[in-house]
Amino acid sequence: MFPNPDPKVRKIFWEVVRASAHRAFTAFFEGFVSNWRERAYYKHANALHRPFLQPTYFSLFGLFNVQKFGEPIDEARSDEMYRLFHAVAGAALIRDGHHWTFANNFHLAPDGLKILDYGNVATQKIIEEYGAALFAGLQSK
Repeated sequence: MFPNPDPKVRKIFWEVVRASAHRAFTAFFEGFVSNWRERAYYKHANALHRPFLQPTYFSLFGLFNVQKFGEPIDEARSDEMYRLFHAVAGAALIRDGHHWTFANNFHLAPDGLKILDYGNVATQKIIEEYGAALFAGLQSK
């Protein structure tokens, strides 16, 4: 790239580098914000939603979270899990389709299904609307 004398090619190259660096920087700090939001959400969750949440005990400024261990559900069960979620929450899952389509974002505890990663605002809105129903409906399955 560097020996190329064409200024148009160099301009495109540096635009791509700048955009990639911006995306990496943004993703890095979004992870901190998501971790911090997850801890705050668990801390202030009401009694109806808390049984569905995997406990997050501590967050060091979003750098890392201390959460109760939960073995993620096997990724091969993703379709099955999504159908169960869709039966309860329906089209609301579209707001955060990525999170609800992967079974390894959840843990099957002795007392029922737990969500492991819930720092996303869209995920939290779905939990507020359907969390109790998801916990109660999937606990019996």
